[in-house]
Amino acid sequence: MDSRIGIMAILREAISIPRRNKKLFIPVLLLAFIPSSFLLMGNYVSILPFLFNFIIKLHLLSKTHASNPEFYSILVDLKQDAESLIHVDIVFTISSYIISLFSMIVIIHATSMVFSGKQVTIKDLFSMIKRRWKGPVITRVYFTILWIGYTVLSVCLIAILMLNSNGSVRVFLFSGFVAVLVRLFYVYLSMVWMMGLVISVLDEACYGLGAMGKAGELIKGRKLQGFFISFTLLCFDTMLVGIYSLVISTVHPQLKVQKVDGMLILTVSVLLKIFSQTVYTLFYYECRKSQGKLDEELGGIFYAKVPNSLNVNDV
Repeated sequence: MDSRIGIMAILREAISIPRRNKKLFIPVLLLAFIPSSFLLMGNYVSILPFLFNFIIKLHLLSKTHASNPEFYSILVDLKQDAESLIHVDIVFTISSYIISLFSMIVIIHATSMVFSGKQVTIKDLFSMIKRRWKGPVITRVYFTILWIGYTVLSVCLIAILMLNSNGSVRVFLFSGFVAVLVRLFYVYLSMVWMMGLVISVLDEACYGLGAMGKAGELIKGRKLQGFFISFTLLCFDTMLVGIYSLVISTVHPQLKVQKVDGMLILTVSVLLKIFSQTVYTLFYYECRKSQGKLDEELGGIFYAKVPNSLNVNDV
């Protein structure tokens, strides 16, 4: 059977998960959306005054001659505004990182509980998270380090090839080919790293590099399917960014319009994040099922839900 059938079955299952326990998933959706909304609005409120001042002072600097005493004063003010912008950006980056991590843990736990047929409340969910938050935090830090390392190495490799092309069309095309391979390999790696995060959330005893290694073992026989799942989710994300960029470039750049667009893209982005993490959680269980590691009850639930679509021979 074609692996794409198995992928579509997992994607359909991910869409149906929230409908199975609305009492649990409605608070989960709100927990993922509300903090991100406040963060977005806080970002607007905090950064815009500094940004406006920075732009105004840049305009004044362009109109002021270097011999004018005010020239140095404007430069100092620009430096202070730039530092303020950096500080605010750091605060919001850290806040976004924490909120994203918290949302990921909540979504994965909620998906696991609903998938396994357990009737739990949001209070039960928080109680479980309180006991198991350390492992996912450590694993997410490793995930970030690996992502930064891979990105830096990839950019350096491609930059070196481009700089040494000396106008050669062959070298330029080869550099483009390497860039495509690097990106495709990242799609695979991001799938493994995400599976490691899922493992660290659901398996209290496994986290960090151990979770990443276990993820590599778990996807044996399912690597191609995992790659296509990751590729599909990446395509969704790319389409989202592309549509947002198109809307921003075509509409009148008024602040109110940008705020509405920002809230709209935030809503879709949060829903896509929830969907992606639900998909990876289901893929985790499918990999365990294919290796015979699920208990009979959980395996029975999965087989009953999608008897033919998710088969070990799908890939």
